[in-house]
Order: sequence, then C-alpha cells, then structure tokens
Amino acid sequence: MLYPGIINMAGRALSGSGVAVGLSLAIAEHLKGRDVGEATDVYTVLLFKLLPNLINAIVDDEQVRADALATLEKAHRT
Repeated sequence: MLYPGIINMAGRALSGSGVAVGLSLAIAEHLKGRDVGEATDVYTVLLFKLLPNLINAIVDDEQVRADALATLEKAHRT
C-alpha cells in the first residue's frame, strides 16, 4: 500500500529533496510487483503526476514544499 510509506515519514524533519525522494520511493515500493495489465504504465504515470498535489497537501513548511517541488521538476527535466 502507498500510505504506509508516506506515514513512515510523518513527523520527521526532512529537506525538500528528502520529501521528493521519500515520496517517490513510497510510490515505487507501492508499484513493485503490481501488474494491473495494460494499465500498469498509466497507473505509474498517474501516481507520479499527482505527486506535486500530494506534496502541496501534506507538507506544511513553505520552504520545504517549494524545495520538494523544485526537486521533482528538476528530476522530470533530466
């Protein structure tokens, strides 16, 4: 499940890049071994596209949130 990976980060002091990497790893762990047929790639892309929305929803610190979003943007450009 996706949420245990997210809950494990709750209450920790993380940098923006730590948030981005931690959430990306939580998604990757959630997807590991899952096969939803032809929708697997779509499901994967959808979760990663929703990641900025998730960060905006759960990260309280404005600077950490901005850094996390910048880290994701940089990762998607490479």
